[in-house]
Amino acid sequence: MKLSIRSILFVAIFFAPVAMFGQSTFGLVAHWPFSGNASDNTGKGHNGTMNNVTATAGKSGVSNTAIRFAGASNSYITIPYQPDLNLTNYTFCAVLKPEGFYTNTCQISMIMARGVDHGYPGSYFLSLTENVFDSSCTTFDTNRYVFTCGGGPSNYPYHYSWADSPTVHTNQWYCVIGTFDGTAFRIYVNGDLRVIAPPQVPVPIGTSTDGLSIGANIFGNASQYPYWFKGVMDDLRIYNRVLTASEIANYCNPVGDGGTDTTASVIGIEQNISVAIAPNPNSGNFSVHGILTSPTAAIDVYNTVGQLVYRKVVAPVQNAINEHIELPVVADGVYIVKVTAGVESKTYKMLIRR
Repeated sequence: MKLSIRSILFVAIFFAPVAMFGQSTFGLVAHWPFSGNASDNTGKGHNGTMNNVTATAGKSGVSNTAIRFAGASNSYITIPYQPDLNLTNYTFCAVLKPEGFYTNTCQISMIMARGVDHGYPGSYFLSLTENVFDSSCTTFDTNRYVFTCGGGPSNYPYHYSWADSPTVHTNQWYCVIGTFDGTAFRIYVNGDLRVIAPPQVPVPIGTSTDGLSIGANIFGNASQYPYWFKGVMDDLRIYNRVLTASEIANYCNPVGDGGTDTTASVIGIEQNISVAIAPNPNSGNFSVHGILTSPTAAIDVYNTVGQLVYRKVVAPVQNAINEHIELPVVADGVYIVKVTAGVESKTYKMLIRR
């Protein structure tokens, strides 16, 4: 993401030491703005070597402000090892436009990876994948790719945890942010929290001496699982901390459909169960109603940082629920309402406005 000279001067003069888009430099490990190269903008020396990638126009439409990955053999960027790539908590920020999906074994399009992504200390990744819906490495549906992130040995959320994320379409720009706070992975898309995926057994990420790859997997059995990314990357950043909700909103604000969505519309993210909320917007009082076959269901409300602000467990009567919810005093804004019944769930954005 690139600003005009006037915008850069304005930010430098009035908001120092805040970087572009109101983004704090605190905890910033590496930043690749992809301005025709793979240089690290932090000055910390995480400069990349480009392989079969080309400079192209980014989200702004300006030439040489992004990098296009071919989605095929030897199209990726490598970053050498430095000790500060070992992370305890993290935030990964990316602005990108997929132009296709990797559909070979295990159907992963790797945005960024460090180390072997399954079971190795020091590993982490940000990716697109389809197999969270069926846990299959052989069958796929290009209409069901979603963003995921991960890291560390045995830090595996249940695969269906990621299915709440909105499916991704080709030739559209996305701002995607993945975070890990030691207890759960989270995915934000265009500023909105979409997924909270706790590991089954949380453990620290650990350390290694691996470098990074951007646009592919080059670690482990990479010849069988190269996971090529096909598309354009405009911006990529790594933080060694979890960004705040306002920092996430500021980063994503220029991207997508006007940035963080605070409209009154309800967005159903997963369609496995038949429930709805009304009214929306509301003042903190609303109803959840629908048809459920599970003996119990949980109604959870999260703020945009992923903090649980309300939970209620209910028992459907004759396979139906009609629960009135009165939230404790909370600030106006966007909240996530998630109804879970067994392994199925449905998630909505809800606007509280008094």
